Amino acid sequence: MKNFIILTVLVLIIFSCQPKNKRQLDPKLLASMGSKYKGEYEAAIHNFKEEINSDSTNLKAWLGLGEMEIMLFIFGYTSRSETIPIAEQCMIQAREIDPENPGTLKLSGIVNFLDWKWEAARQDLSASIAADPSDLSTRHWYSLWLVTMGRIDEALVQHDTISSMDSNEDYLVGRGSIYYFLRDNKTLEELMLKTVAKDPNSPWPYDWLGMAYIEQKDYKNSLDTYFKAFELFAFQKFERSASARGNMAHSVF
Repeated sequence: MKNFIILTVLVLIIFSCQPKNKRQLDPKLLASMGSKYKGEYEAAIHNFKEEINSDSTNLKAWLGLGEMEIMLFIFGYTSRSETIPIAEQCMIQAREIDPENPGTLKLSGIVNFLDWKWEAARQDLSASIAADPSDLSTRHWYSLWLVTMGRIDEALVQHDTISSMDSNEDYLVGRGSIYYFLRDNKTLEELMLKTVAKDPNSPWPYDWLGMAYIEQKDYKNSLDTYFKAFELFAFQKFERSASARGNMAHSVF
C-alpha cells in the first residue's frame, strides 16, 4: 500500500532538477514571513475553550477546537506533538457527546487519517458524508484519503461531486491537486489560471500553477509564478511558505 500523504495544497513535493537561473531572492523578503492566520486560529481556539469552560457538553465548541488545532499543524504554525493530541482529545469528547453527529465523524476521520489509521479514517469519513452529503470539506478530506491509497481516479470522481455542488468554486485548487497526481499538468494549469483570475491575491493557486509549469518544463513561467506566490505569502504574512520557496528553488537550480 502506498504511504504518501496529502494534507493540503500546501505540502507539495517536486522531484526534478532544473536549470540554473540568475534571478535572486531578496533576503529581507525571506525574513519577512509572519503569520496572517495564526492569530485568527489562536483567537478561535481561545473562544472555543471559553465556551467549553462554560459548557463541557458544547459539541460545536469541541469540534471547532479540534479542527483549529489541526489547522495550526497543517499550516506549520505548531508541531504535531503540540496539536494532534489536543485534536484527539476533542475527538474523544465529541464521541461521548454525540458519536453519530456528522461533525464528530468528520473530526474522527481526519484525526485517524493524520494518524495513518487508514481503515478507521475511511469508515468515519464515509459515514460523515452519508450523514451530511452537502459538507464539501469532508468530501475533500475523503478525496485526500483516496489519493493516499493510490485510488486517484476515484478521488477525481469524488471531486466531480464536489464541483457539482461548489457554486462558489472554492475547491478548484483541491481539484487541481488531483490532476497533478494524475500527471495531467495541462488541466492543472488551466484550473489554476482560472483560480488566479477569480482571486489574484491568493498565493496557493500560484504555487500549484508553478508546479504545472515545472512538469511541462516551462521553467521561465514556473519561476515567475513562484516569485508571485512568494511575494503574496510575504505580503499576507503567511508563515508557511516553505512549499513556495522549495518549489521556487527547483526552478532556479
